[in-house]
Amino acid sequence: GTWIAILRMLSLRRLVSLPAVKVLVPVSVVCSAIYLYIRHTRRYQASISRVFSWTPETLRSRICEASVYAESRNTLASIETTSQIVTDNNINFLVRIAMALRQKAAASNDKAKKKNPFLPPFEDGQLIAELSLSHSLVFNKFNLVKHHVLVITKEFQSQLELLTQADIEATWLSMKALNGLAFFNCGPNSGASQPHKHIQIVPLPLAAGVDSVPIQAAVQAAPKTADGLFTIPQFNFEHICLLHQGVDSILSAYHRVLTHLDLMVPIHPKRHYNLLLSQEWLLVVPRRCAKVDSIDINALAFAGTLFVRSESDLNQVKSRGPLNILADACYPTVVSTV
Repeated sequence: GTWIAILRMLSLRRLVSLPAVKVLVPVSVVCSAIYLYIRHTRRYQASISRVFSWTPETLRSRICEASVYAESRNTLASIETTSQIVTDNNINFLVRIAMALRQKAAASNDKAKKKNPFLPPFEDGQLIAELSLSHSLVFNKFNLVKHHVLVITKEFQSQLELLTQADIEATWLSMKALNGLAFFNCGPNSGASQPHKHIQIVPLPLAAGVDSVPIQAAVQAAPKTADGLFTIPQFNFEHICLLHQGVDSILSAYHRVLTHLDLMVPIHPKRHYNLLLSQEWLLVVPRRCAKVDSIDINALAFAGTLFVRSESDLNQVKSRGPLNILADACYPTVVSTV
């Protein structure tokens, strides 16, 4: 037995010493490893595709189902409002009066002392669905309209970062599911209250008996330019609008508008801005401050809907006019913007 073992060792050493074998053995090992990796990756991607294979229809059903559960668990703090229409320069602004926004402000201060609410573990009923490897869909806890949802990144990204194609694809899917309007508040001056990147979607119409988006008619009637960039004549502050051709064109359209407004540089003093995204157009408004007196201004205000905390705030909106309120939160119109 000993002699047989010695002979085997000698034969193996001679075999391994051959130049061809020295090359072929490592190559075969590498090829096998590559094959196994590819097979595993394809199986993994296929399983991921099945897990995240949402359509607008299936996602809408999931949102409705999750909403019933969240309400049963008292997860959502829906804010009761009354509303009035305030017309300014042919735009019918929807103004909601929500006394409970004071409670939201107090709750937000308490929440600031706690963990990031957009990272797990979530409140029971807050998480709606995992949209992709990088994004989830959750309910807005303090909502003024039913099915107000947030597209959030699964890992922390700053709200000051540019939107990515992955952000836009997750947002577009959610918009289509709700027939909704998306908006992005970039930076504290824009009305953003959370530093974790999130895009909000509200279903349309914003209220019964009102236009789908109050500024829709103004956008459609605005004179269009050869390069596609245009402004809304009623808006007496800096902004740019652009029509898009769907999900695959939005990122380049967004970059075009930001570049035109000199917003692509992170350290620019006008870095904070609001983005509105409909299924036909996008609007970007650079922001100077987050509120005018006691009236908070976020992206939805530029869609034509304002939220106020009291009758005195409502009276201020009526007396000054919504467009003047918005102008005070923005930069003056630049001559020959487009």
